[in-house]
Amino acid sequence: MAPPSSTPSGLPNPTPQTPPQDGFKPIPQPDPQPQPQPTPPQTDICESPCIQSMGQKINQSSIFWVEVQVPIVICEFKDDVWTPKRDSKTVKIIATQAGNEILKTQTEFNELAKANEEICNLKNKYPQDEAYLVTPEWWQVRVFQRPQLVIQYAQLLPDNKIGRSRWAVTIPHYNKPKEYKPKFPQYDKGNFEGILVLKDNSKIIINAKSKPECTRVLENFKLFINPVYLKDIQLPKIGERPGVYKEVSVVHVYAHFFKDGQKDNVPTWSIKLRDKK
Repeated sequence: MAPPSSTPSGLPNPTPQTPPQDGFKPIPQPDPQPQPQPTPPQTDICESPCIQSMGQKINQSSIFWVEVQVPIVICEFKDDVWTPKRDSKTVKIIATQAGNEILKTQTEFNELAKANEEICNLKNKYPQDEAYLVTPEWWQVRVFQRPQLVIQYAQLLPDNKIGRSRWAVTIPHYNKPKEYKPKFPQYDKGNFEGILVLKDNSKIIINAKSKPECTRVLENFKLFINPVYLKDIQLPKIGERPGVYKEVSVVHVYAHFFKDGQKDNVPTWSIKLRDKK
């Protein structure tokens, strides 16, 4: 009697599988490979409109130097006169492609040159080596403003040069024009004070080494005073003031005329009385 079938009735029998032989292995299937992407076309970054615009802006703002000719003034001293002389020099200024300041620089240097020319010419009127302050005197009179000449005296050194110290002598009612070249006295300063009082109470005051020296100098100054103010005046008052003043020889170097006295502290005119040694 046959054994009962394990397959249900009416179904085909399965095909039996042959077991693999020893040493046989199934061949593995390779994984699918990705398809390569197309390479994008190569382009120059410098050709980019954005980069080109940036480059134009950089070029316009780039800084460089420009050489410019500008005027300068040299103040020359010749034959006892200061004379401005124009020259030129090269300066460098910053510039860009968008513009520069050449015109502005030339204008500013031109204005500076004009100012230096004026300063140079002023040296003839107010010499730099004689920049000492002088002011007009005041006297107690009914009319306060009186024309006067202030003389600057300097120490006379043994080599005939002058020192840096200055003393002022004021002559009220000076009666000479600017073109006149006065010859004021040299004298020795000292401890004697001489005072000459004019008709309107204005005064000449000096300090000399002796009474005769005071008298000599005051008599000389009277030659430069309007005679109206010398009429019926008294003799000079002279007294000694021991130890007050240094005894030195002095010489006149400049004179400054004040037409209206203290009304204006700027001289009406000035003259040089001694050539530079």
